[in-house]
Amino acid sequence: MRYQIKDLKPDSSQVDIVVKLIAQFNPRQARGHTIVAFMTADPTGRITIPFWDRDAELVKEGDYIEIQNGYIRVFRDQMELNIEKYGSFRHIEPPQEFLESGL
Repeated sequence: MRYQIKDLKPDSSQVDIVVKLIAQFNPRQARGHTIVAFMTADPTGRITIPFWDRDAELVKEGDYIEIQNGYIRVFRDQMELNIEKYGSFRHIEPPQEFLESGL
């Protein structure tokens, strides 16, 4: 099942979703890893996604990505979508519904 951001809950797992990376936050370090978080959006809402180490080098603001097998966790009282080691992502062309919504 492909999710939309509006459907995500704190315990959502095996999340398949398409998002646009709309804003990059400053990189941070944690436990010897570099983490770059992005605010992402789809036509139904917004959510933050942290990218770790090498994955952070593969994405940039404006990219459209399809995520498979992500999961939601609550970090600093906010839901965030995580990919980490069990999930994956790939770059895609802008979906029509995103273009129609102005994303």
